[in-house]
Amino acid sequence: MRIDPADGSSAQVGLLPAPLSQAAAFVLDGSLFVAGGRLGATPTDQILRVDLATGAATLAGTLPEPVARPAVAVVGGRAWLF
Repeated sequence: MRIDPADGSSAQVGLLPAPLSQAAAFVLDGSLFVAGGRLGATPTDQILRVDLATGAATLAGTLPEPVARPAVAVVGGRAWLF
């Protein structure tokens, strides 16, 4: 979902490969990432990269272990997941 705070409008720009909840989203080097979360009731270790032009999400990597409801901070060009 893309949200324009200037006029309050929103538009769907793509879909994740599967319904995902309780994930962390962050921007790193101009790319949008979604990490961890739950696929249904099961925590996941996926890191997805979302193409902002097309809305397509692709697998960018995996976390060392599945995690739901992570916190994330981007510092010094690196993402830190807790």
